[in-house]
Amino acid sequence: MCIGQLLRFKHIWETIVKTLDARNETEIRRTQAKTTLGSAYGYLNDIIKMELMEREVVEVRNLTYGPEASETIQAVIRHIHTLNFYIQDYEKAMEKWEYILRVRRAQLEPHHYLISSTLYYIAQTHMFQGRHDEAAPRLEEALEIQHIALEAPRIQNIELDPEHPTTVDIMEILAYCYGVTGGPSGFVVLDQRRRILDLRKKWRRHSAPDTLYAMYYLAMSFMQQG
Repeated sequence: MCIGQLLRFKHIWETIVKTLDARNETEIRRTQAKTTLGSAYGYLNDIIKMELMEREVVEVRNLTYGPEASETIQAVIRHIHTLNFYIQDYEKAMEKWEYILRVRRAQLEPHHYLISSTLYYIAQTHMFQGRHDEAAPRLEEALEIQHIALEAPRIQNIELDPEHPTTVDIMEILAYCYGVTGGPSGFVVLDQRRRILDLRKKWRRHSAPDTLYAMYYLAMSFMQQG
């Protein structure tokens, strides 16, 4: 969208938020509107205002639904992504991810896919800080959960595929961590990257750049092995 459309989008959602507040609508509707308005600020590069609005949504939902409610967790996750990708406050993001992991471990089956995805994002946050050695164990656990979930999809009422994009993404950044830290052996990394390339080619929803990216790292692995 052009700048004029973005400004109009922001104005529309500012009006919606004011209207919902005046009507004393339910907190879920009001916070949903404020979340969208926060995104509008983000589109206009007003990151500070976007992050402030996201924090307000978290606080309201925390008071309304409780800190462990799915509505609150959803708002917290959105705020974490802003902390990671825009604010770059990795320590605060990690603290919140670890909290979500504790909540999900307490609420869900041990091998639920949401635990796997949380571990993936924790590892990603470690990597943002250059802590690849701390990211690798999280990714190993996430990958193990994905494999167990594939064998018993009825537990989660979800159909998973061995070539699911999330599984491939976990394998890819785990191979990268191994390459950076030097463990396990280079040949394990090579085999894993070869498998990633095969899966990227088979999975139709992945674009050509994803396949080229996997091919690049496979070539790097071959070079490292001489």
